[in-house]
Amino acid sequence: MKFGLFYEHQMGRPWDDGSELRLIQDALTQVEFADSLGIQYVWEVEHHFLEEYSHSSAPEVFLAACSQRTKNIRLGHGIKLMPPGYNSPARIAEEIATLDLVSNGRVEFGTGESASRAELEGFNINPGERRAMWRETTEQVANMLAMDPYPGFEGKFFSMPVRNVVPKPVQKPHPPIYIPGGGSIETWDFCLDHDYNYSYLSFNGYKGGKALLDGFWERRAERGDRDESPFRTSFAQIVCVADTDEEAVEIYRRNHGTEVVSARSVSALVDYHVRGSRDSARFHYDPEMIDDDWERLVGGVDVVLAGPPCQGHSNLNNRTRRTDKRNELYL
Repeated sequence: MKFGLFYEHQMGRPWDDGSELRLIQDALTQVEFADSLGIQYVWEVEHHFLEEYSHSSAPEVFLAACSQRTKNIRLGHGIKLMPPGYNSPARIAEEIATLDLVSNGRVEFGTGESASRAELEGFNINPGERRAMWRETTEQVANMLAMDPYPGFEGKFFSMPVRNVVPKPVQKPHPPIYIPGGGSIETWDFCLDHDYNYSYLSFNGYKGGKALLDGFWERRAERGDRDESPFRTSFAQIVCVADTDEEAVEIYRRNHGTEVVSARSVSALVDYHVRGSRDSARFHYDPEMIDDDWERLVGGVDVVLAGPPCQGHSNLNNRTRRTDKRNELYL
């Protein structure tokens, strides 16, 4: 497994005159640091007009800047919008090849059709035709990157005469191409027909993502393709990282205002004692709620979640597990 970062350049309001400058400069610094740590990929989206959600309308510029501040990290479009209303196919080929040259062959070429009407209609693109546009242009951009000269094309959504599209990329015949999907057999077959890689962006947790990717590998086997390289797929999982449990709880509280959440030890909320371990573990006496705020919730709560913030420390250093705060259960 290889690890990477995925950037949307999100920027919630309120803004000031320096907000976008800090956003981009901080991201560049993070990518440079990630490269020094051995993180292997950085992926950058392309979105338009989606204020707060994504201020990333020129990913090729950001990735080019990353290329000059890093040595090894792979630079991924996640994804490049392929309908011609967004980007001319020839221009996409030129940009991908140039980025591959300035990065010394580190490009990952993710493609996509777009989704939101705010973006599509802002470029006068018919939402009902976006998938057909993506399929047509993705294949032709791959040809432009590989063929010398490009023989031209007469299609439904764009046409182009014979031209030699230059420059050509370092990676031959072209950088690895990725196709995003949500689990449709049609998309899996498109990847397999063209020898493209498959990618999945998960908003629902790793278990659903695993089931979906298992389906892709099963489809490969059904078709008789025995290429089992794990690098034929990519999987993006959204994770929130904080320095402390208290900070993580505060982030959660701001985004899930209807939930009750506490960063205190379970021992400060409930009087309990457990005897035994594993299958033989039993309460020594009936647990009693000792926190007034939580006691009022008894009978009206469906689920209480708690977890050890430092399970590894608990296992490796039993001498301090009774006194070290890192071993306490947190709600």
